[in-house]
Amino acid sequence: MVSEIIVCARFFTGLVFLFSGLSKLVARRTFLVTIQSYDFVPRRHMEAVTYAVITIETALGIALTTGHPKVGRASMFLAMLLLLCFTVLVASVIRRGLKVDCGCFASIGRAATATTIWRNLGLVLVAALGCQFAPAVSWKMSVPLRVLAGEGLLLFVLIDLLIGLRAVIKERSA
Repeated sequence: MVSEIIVCARFFTGLVFLFSGLSKLVARRTFLVTIQSYDFVPRRHMEAVTYAVITIETALGIALTTGHPKVGRASMFLAMLLLLCFTVLVASVIRRGLKVDCGCFASIGRAATATTIWRNLGLVLVAALGCQFAPAVSWKMSVPLRVLAGEGLLLFVLIDLLIGLRAVIKERSA
């Protein structure tokens, strides 16, 4: 049972990164503007950072969802590090008092808030779980588990969208 949960955690994390990377690829100009608003990368490097984030997220998503045994632990560790970096960046924006888009899933108009930090920390925990037990767990996942992980991602995205919608409505009514 534990091994199935670990495999599901890896697959879920992979789906999150795959969805995030592909959505940023589709809206890469919007994502570039988001990166600019974080004010942490020199302007001349913006385009390179935009493509690097998109490429890394998409590659991690593919590596984690395909389940190749040689990249399991490394992919989960990189996913965890990337999520921690994103969390630190969001925290720095909040601390500096900047009102910027979070840049999650190429979102438009969703501010980086404490909710973004908590969501990222939850994903870090899932990634850490998958990273910790990577060598002990087989990558084989039955179709029902893949469906369950996919439904988990769908639920995650829906909850994220509802939180963002609530924030937009609250902001407009104020």
